[in-house]
Amino acid sequence: MAAPLKVLTPNMKSTIERELVECAEWANETVNRQHFGGNSPSRSQCQEELGKDPFGSEEEQALRQQGCADELVGTLVPDVVIHSGNPLDVLAVYDFKFPCPTSDEPRWNDYPKGHPYHESNQGAMYHRALGVKPFRVAPIWRIY
Repeated sequence: MAAPLKVLTPNMKSTIERELVECAEWANETVNRQHFGGNSPSRSQCQEELGKDPFGSEEEQALRQQGCADELVGTLVPDVVIHSGNPLDVLAVYDFKFPCPTSDEPRWNDYPKGHPYHESNQGAMYHRALGVKPFRVAPIWRIY
């Protein structure tokens, strides 16, 4: 059994962030190759929806299928959470962002009217709930 992390060393953080950036760049290149012949999409192409991947954990999908999706309102789901071994002891939080075009600044999504976190955004809520400053991971922008 691995020893729990007490702190995220600069070397570990650098390694994690390098891997996350590589993932973001790979995903971006793959989508651009499949849908745009390897080129970055134009601003007008960015307005087109390419389709949505099914998302969520098995538990989330089960709640949705049972008509209990309202139980998910207010849940926070960052893409990557690094913790000490205890999920309540969060060391770092990352969320992938794919601005289109990639020259646009990666932004935290705002919560819509009627949502429990209306007038806030993902980044602010991740910080408030998890106690660490969250970072965005984006092609070109890297860790932001």
